This record gives sequence, C-alpha cells and structure tokens, in this order.
Amino acid sequence: MSVDMNLNAAAVVGGADSTFSTPISVVDSLGTSHVLTVSFTKSGANKWDYAVTIPGSEVTAGTAGTPYPIAGASGTLTFGTDGVLSDPPPPPPATNGVVPVAIAGLADGAQT
Repeated sequence: MSVDMNLNAAAVVGGADSTFSTPISVVDSLGTSHVLTVSFTKSGANKWDYAVTIPGSEVTAGTAGTPYPIAGASGTLTFGTDGVLSDPPPPPPATNGVVPVAIAGLADGAQT
C-alpha cells in the first residue's frame, strides 16, 4: 500500500489542522478485508508523527471499539524546506521510505 497526500506545512503543532488521518483497505491471507487508519500529527517544524492502527476487535490482543496500534508501524516523517520527504528517504531504492506493516494476531486466524 502507499499513501500519496499533502500535509499542511503551515499547520501549527497542537492546532486545529495539526492532525490528519486516512483509512486504507487491506486484505489478509484468508481474504478478509480490514480497514487500517494512518494518522499524522504535526510534531515540529517540517516533522509529522505517524501511526497505523486497526480496529481492536480485529486482533486478539485488542479491545472492541478501541483502535489498536500496529507494532513497528509508527514513527516520524521529516521534510526538507522544499517539502520533499527527507527521512525516511523516499524510494528508490525500494527499501528506503518504506515502513513494513505486519499485523500479528488477527482474530480471524490469518497469517501475520
């Protein structure tokens, strides 16, 4: 999956426009659809923290009605003054700018 978007460089940390989230549909190894949410929060000049969650009811360690954070699928994006992503570096090569998202413990028994 990939997310192509613009984050508001003029947003103020803690301001009304300092958070943004978007849903992404994925399909597990058993063919069950899940909706992940990728959330972004402005954390400093040219920096946005991100986190990927899944509904808690869809993982064995989760709680119904509560977003469950996916381990390893969070961090910080840093942009240059030109607005280009600088960390993690964007592709190529394919391993740069890529954040692995592995969902362990799916309630339907699908593979991680």
